[in-house]
Amino acid sequence: MAEDQGLAQRTRILVLYALGASHLADQDIYVLGNNDMRQLLDPSRFEVDRLILRPERLDAIMAMDFSPYQVIINAVSDPDLNAEGLALAATFCAQFDRPVINHPERIQDTGRDQVAASLAGIAGLTVPPVWQRTGADLRMQAGDDRFPWPLLLRPA
Repeated sequence: MAEDQGLAQRTRILVLYALGASHLADQDIYVLGNNDMRQLLDPSRFEVDRLILRPERLDAIMAMDFSPYQVIINAVSDPDLNAEGLALAATFCAQFDRPVINHPERIQDTGRDQVAASLAGIAGLTVPPVWQRTGADLRMQAGDDRFPWPLLLRPA
């Protein structure tokens, strides 16, 4: 891109988001499992565009021209909340020969249970056990001794 209002040429960055888990609050949709990467990029240095991946639009998206972008940043960052979006981002990134920051394939291994299991063997580090359970599982196992009280329950 040529000089734009006195600014030198900026690196073009494509930031990937994906709709997955979300909820509606007062008519605003909050999409979960994405970070707000765009807010961290200085517009005087980078020309940033956002792409929201959706499974029903993936074929049309893949037919678009992404050649102007020098870097892709994956903003889909929580495999517990947005596993489907992370898979879409991985599929998208696999199609392009561009540097990818926060590569989706690396993020897929950062779920709560996987991180806890990875850290559990480190001497001097206390890591509570993490289990993924449904609400029905928890109701059935409420008296089970494997669940030491108190419990911290989080939706994932």
